[in-house]
Amino acid sequence: MNLKYPVEYQIFKNEGASYLFVFIIFLLSPIVAFVAALIKYKSKYSHFVFVLFTSVFGYNMVAESEAFDLYRVHELLQVYNPYTISQIVSSYIYTWTNKGENFVDMHNSADLYSSVVSIIVSRFTSNGKVLMAVFGLIYGYVFVSVLKKFLNNLQHENSFTVLILLFASFMMPLHQLAGVRYGTATYIFVFGILSYFQSNENDSRIIKLILLTILSCLVHFSFVLPAFILFFYVFILSHFNTEKLLYALYSIYLLSFLFPNLLSSVLPSDIGTMFGEGIASRTSAYTDSVLNNENKSYFYTNASWYVVFPGMLLNLSIKLGVFIWFFYRKKVYHKSYLLKILSLTILLLIIVNISADISNLGLRLMRVIGLLFFYYLFVLQQQNFSNQLLKNILTIISLLMGLKIMLDLRFIIEYTSLVLYYGSVFHIVNDTTNTSLWTMIQIWYQKIAY
Repeated sequence: MNLKYPVEYQIFKNEGASYLFVFIIFLLSPIVAFVAALIKYKSKYSHFVFVLFTSVFGYNMVAESEAFDLYRVHELLQVYNPYTISQIVSSYIYTWTNKGENFVDMHNSADLYSSVVSIIVSRFTSNGKVLMAVFGLIYGYVFVSVLKKFLNNLQHENSFTVLILLFASFMMPLHQLAGVRYGTATYIFVFGILSYFQSNENDSRIIKLILLTILSCLVHFSFVLPAFILFFYVFILSHFNTEKLLYALYSIYLLSFLFPNLLSSVLPSDIGTMFGEGIASRTSAYTDSVLNNENKSYFYTNASWYVVFPGMLLNLSIKLGVFIWFFYRKKVYHKSYLLKILSLTILLLIIVNISADISNLGLRLMRVIGLLFFYYLFVLQQQNFSNQLLKNILTIISLLMGLKIMLDLRFIIEYTSLVLYYGSVFHIVNDTTNTSLWTMIQIWYQKIAY
């Protein structure tokens, strides 16, 4: 072996053979391949494994209760399977325009992404696990696309580098795949923003931003408002002096804590009815006061503490981080586009503050904000690698995010069965267990304790 090159290079110098080798290891043990990919997170072969693993993860996910979003996703193929494509399209047109014939109720399927993928898969199978594997494959791809945006700035590496990447990855933990649409839309939306700010080609980057933002709205309707905010920033606010704009936005951000219900008070409750039933069914989740009160009761009153705490910890860590960092940002070197990302982050935080009574909106927006803020910190850390002040702030954030990740891991094992953690792809595909690892741990504990 030629020792002139690193061992890793000599193993992977034949790219086609390398992908095949990694794929075979993955087939034998997805979890081993995944852990190895985490260790070698910078490698393109690791990114290949991430995409494959999210697909297998999606296939393995179990819905122990009909109350789970995942249960409804598993049933989607049963909804579409009996109908022809023309009947489904006719039902879509009816849902959005009240014209034509209605063969199947599409009011709960107004987001095009999940419906289109489900319709395509329903032509081949009625197995909901296969559908989740396809959703997982797409989810993994868009996640890796955002991860690469982070890694494009990688120059140095220490524990804080890994922690920031870990925190960013847990903005949308793997169990969020159960909802299918929002995590995918989040990564598409953030990928569009980062691509825009990293590029210097004005015309092409604006077109790409617009297309990706529209795509995120088609994947999940709730991105219509963030899309409007993003365009408002890009086409209007970004032309102002960045430093002055930061001060203005930060002042508004502090004031916004005093007006938690401002958005719902100015947003017409019947705004969705102007665009057809398909839109109305989606906007009601944000404009209907009764639904908002029910959601708040679910998230903050009736929900268990381990359901509420991850969102609270995320909210606190981001807002605390922004609050502290704003006053110390001048003590470190910034690339100019980073200040623009910080400005956009603060603008989105303002929207979260003034929509406190719309629980769905704020919780979802915080995940977008978290990805942007950790990208900002990641690039900043690379440019100011030895800065002690930055390390101190990251340590404070780490304490809160560490607790969030521990709770997220509990949800991950609640959505997956034991076979994912020891079996091959063959075992996982042929596993018929509908009991999660979390439930099995509880059963084992009760047997030991009693």
